[in-house]
Amino acid sequence: MIVEFIGTPGSGKTSLLPVLAKIFTEHNQVARTVVEASRPVVSRTKFGKSITRFSPNFLRDPLLWQAFYWMSYLSRRNFSIERPELVNHVRTTQRDRDIPVEERNHNLSWWFHLSGYYQFLVPRLKSNEILVLDEGFAHRVVQFNASDHEDINQENLSIYLDLIPKPDFLIFVDLPLKECERRVYERGLWPRFAHKSRQQVSNFISNSHLVASKTVEMLKSRDWDIIEIDNSAESISPAAQELDNKISLLLEKFPSSSKMSS
Repeated sequence: MIVEFIGTPGSGKTSLLPVLAKIFTEHNQVARTVVEASRPVVSRTKFGKSITRFSPNFLRDPLLWQAFYWMSYLSRRNFSIERPELVNHVRTTQRDRDIPVEERNHNLSWWFHLSGYYQFLVPRLKSNEILVLDEGFAHRVVQFNASDHEDINQENLSIYLDLIPKPDFLIFVDLPLKECERRVYERGLWPRFAHKSRQQVSNFISNSHLVASKTVEMLKSRDWDIIEIDNSAESISPAAQELDNKISLLLEKFPSSSKMSS
């Protein structure tokens, strides 16, 4: 099973990850992020089994991580072969954006990393395993469409959403815009934004909020299963309880062997 998060920067996606893992554990499922899934999944491959069997304990984890890195790197090619229209759309639309080259390269680099991780991990998941992407294909709309000065190209956004892999369900973490901005500064601004003014950062977060909300609206019209979570309380407890209730209901739709195959 594949679960993705989407939300405005600062909305609390990362904070809800351990909550989500605990909920799935209570349902006899194992939920892991990419980093958490990397070594267990690699260890099932022939090369990974050799590492596990023959490497000393102090080298095992580093070697398994390196194996995962290179196997997922090679998997990007298969992802591109299977989804050429999506890859071409991403490259073309990002090339035409009015943003600095280093920002464009940063966005593309992380997207292609994601494509390799996805291509390598998903076919190897066991029936009780869940891959959780806090910044998966759906959430990448923020990096690909939001800036401190650009307007949203809804046509490009719509095409992208039609082409990306569909998760089993998407968790939309909702929070008022001003609170998102406050939390971003509270936890620390991204290093690549250090040179931007307060107004530019505010514009970016506002634009991100609009992109995320518009994306969820579009995906609802495409019949995606979406869980909306209100994370506006000071404590995470209300959001955690809401997440628990809604996931329990949604899991009834899926057999335990369900996982993404598209």
